Amino acid sequence: PAFGGRPCSDALSQTSKCHAKPCERGLPIDCAWQEWSAWSHCDRCDGQMRRFRHIAAHAANGGRACSAGDAEEIANCTRRCHARSFCVWSDWQEYGACSATCGKGLRSRSRYMEALAAPPPDGADGAA
Repeated sequence: PAFGGRPCSDALSQTSKCHAKPCERGLPIDCAWQEWSAWSHCDRCDGQMRRFRHIAAHAANGGRACSAGDAEEIANCTRRCHARSFCVWSDWQEYGACSATCGKGLRSRSRYMEALAAPPPDGADGAA
């Protein structure tokens, strides 16, 4: 941490269990994705920005599975170098849909590190 800041050690995502009705064997269901998140801030000067999406429904009954590489996009970006910036956590996004429509599944939510040009107000570190 620079300029008297604190290190960032909190989680970027959370996962919780969700329970759906018991499974019945049926037609194949292909993987389905949620919408893309907003692009992140640049990670460093001449660095990269990222955006993510979560699985809305996992494949079932022999349907086409999700490819892990389809969950993240990366793009180049430029950022003013040597400018002082202050980091805060964004608010948690809403939990996504349960990964299963029956049986046991998971759901997740994310938050991001945001860079500010000015120091945040006292006590506003985004660590909700």
